[in-house]
Amino acid sequence: MNKPAALLLPAAVLALAGCHSTSSVKYAKKDDLANIRKVCIIRNDSARPSELDRHFAAALAKRGITSETVAGYDKKLYQPECPYNLRFKSGGNDDTIRTASLLLRTPEYAVGAVKYSLNDEKDYRTSPNLQQQADGIIARLLGEKAK
Repeated sequence: MNKPAALLLPAAVLALAGCHSTSSVKYAKKDDLANIRKVCIIRNDSARPSELDRHFAAALAKRGITSETVAGYDKKLYQPECPYNLRFKSGGNDDTIRTASLLLRTPEYAVGAVKYSLNDEKDYRTSPNLQQQADGIIARLLGEKAK
């Protein structure tokens, strides 16, 4: 290697190292789940059963947590009026949730997450109760025992 190239290589490494950015990772506070008073539920039009967000809202209301349903691109999600947001994916039919994945977060960090499968609660196959399923999923998300 010639001398000019040998001198440029360390200079390039130092220049790139100077451009390196650092970011801090924020974690949920210990008592976040106990202090939630309002959640913005992000509507998922492809989720099944349809209008599952209403069942999640009712489950949250039973725990004294108010909620509103918003679009995923709503700027309100990053404003103080939406301190927590709930994102979800689900599959099933009009009577039963077969699978669900929920993420509860603030604009800065995740607070809780849960994955649900109907295989864990086979009694809903024979006697479906969509609201009871939603209640149980929200209970697990908030760290409570599902009934």
